[in-house]
Amino acid sequence: MKEIYFSPTGTTKTIVNEITKYFSRKKETYDLLKNPLQEEMSFGSEDFVIIGMPVYAGRIPDVCAKMLSEIKGNNTPAIAAVVYGNRDYDDALLELKTILTENGFTVISAGAFVAQHSIFPGTGYLRPDVKDKQAVRRFAKSSCEKFESVTDIKEMDFEVKGNFPYRESVSVPLNPSADKTCKKCGACARICPVNAISEEKPEKLNKKTCIRCTACFAVCPLECRGFRGVRYTLASKIFEKKFSVRREPEVFL
Repeated sequence: MKEIYFSPTGTTKTIVNEITKYFSRKKETYDLLKNPLQEEMSFGSEDFVIIGMPVYAGRIPDVCAKMLSEIKGNNTPAIAAVVYGNRDYDDALLELKTILTENGFTVISAGAFVAQHSIFPGTGYLRPDVKDKQAVRRFAKSSCEKFESVTDIKEMDFEVKGNFPYRESVSVPLNPSADKTCKKCGACARICPVNAISEEKPEKLNKKTCIRCTACFAVCPLECRGFRGVRYTLASKIFEKKFSVRREPEVFL
């Protein structure tokens, strides 16, 4: 059992972990945030892979898509999961399934799961919750049953929601920053997947490179990094009001 994920705030990791719990196999983990892929990775038909990705503005983050293109399968059974902040996953699940299929994986199931929004945490607050995790476990059980009952690879195929061409990949026009309590420990710079933060001067941010993943928030020992200002406060109120209705996981087999 191989689990692969990119999880800046830990919620995608939580979902993938819940899926792998159902399978009684020895687990090998690939954390693409802490250990970015540097070379091609290959799996065989005897492997079983679970891949989880976050959703940013309805798409798989570019940095993740590039790493996923280097992960190759050979009729390798896989479960695909995306995690989004209660707004919508748009084309992300279709994008992930397509990348995996084109790279030689046999995707047996796919799911879109909800987590607390990383930029506007009032949306999807404290999710995934108990109900979400129960849904993940049911999904894992159904996936396992399908894998064990279907012998023809062609019968494994299924459709997921999404559109092609995919929606345009856009960046949120908000910039994270550190407050005066920052001790310049460099943790934020070391975790940043796109090297948008200077380790010597963490108050400096490459706004064009930053993907607003908030990994730097999660790793900061003083919790001094965040989004600030009137613009952010106003955007938070509008976003949280607009997307306050609870969305439930959607699965495809």
